[in-house]
Amino acid sequence: MTDTSAESRSAIRNGLIFGVGAYTIWGLFPIYLKALDDVAALEILSHRILWSVPFGALLISLRHQWKEVRTARVTKTA
Repeated sequence: MTDTSAESRSAIRNGLIFGVGAYTIWGLFPIYLKALDDVAALEILSHRILWSVPFGALLISLRHQWKEVRTARVTKTA
């Protein structure tokens, strides 16, 4: 049996954590959908659009990627 490196053990641990998290979210998703049963689809869509803009801006700010955003906006494709 080979000795597993610290990096490999970390990757395995992260994979396990992400896997359990994904299955937990997937398992709780029907409860979430049931709670939204009385809400109109247009209202749900509106909230998703409204909240995705500030959340995306927060992520871009935290990663200091506003320069890349500006570059992508001014770069024209053929």
